[in-house]
Amino acid sequence: MFAKLSMERHEMIFVRKEINLSRLSEVAESLSKIVIGGDVIILKGDLGAGKTTLVALVAKHLGVLEGVTSPTFAIVNTYKIPRNKNSLQKLIHVDTYRLDNANEIYDLGLETLFDEGAVTFIEWGERIRDYIDENHFVVEIDEIRPESRDFKFEVVGTLDPDRQEEIINVLVEQGWKKND
Repeated sequence: MFAKLSMERHEMIFVRKEINLSRLSEVAESLSKIVIGGDVIILKGDLGAGKTTLVALVAKHLGVLEGVTSPTFAIVNTYKIPRNKNSLQKLIHVDTYRLDNANEIYDLGLETLFDEGAVTFIEWGERIRDYIDENHFVVEIDEIRPESRDFKFEVVGTLDPDRQEEIINVLVEQGWKKND
């Protein structure tokens, strides 16, 4: 999945939702309902925006029993998903903030961590976006007030039409707004 690819985007769907931090679990629940094995999600947002908190809440919704911590220093944390939900066996949480350059992903062996049985969240993933499969998702978190965030969910690349429809339906049902 880390072969260098062009930045051409085939199809994008934007959905966005302003949410109070006390309701962040709702955003996590939405994501937990749509992720399947092999998905890669880039997380964008300033320091303290809530990227790690969001991953911890998604993990909780997926049934991860252990506490999720920031991978800032470890670079990669892996968590077992005990219920095998949505063909998922594990959640991989990567933080590329401390990488000096994108080529370090090869030195760390990160390309071996992406498999069909895992959903992978990459904080600061835009730093290595050229090395991520052209089909992935981006969740952008923008602080609009100290207690409130805007979330943008973006589909990058192409999806099977049935999966695309399922994602749209789940997000709209969960209160997200579709932007074309």
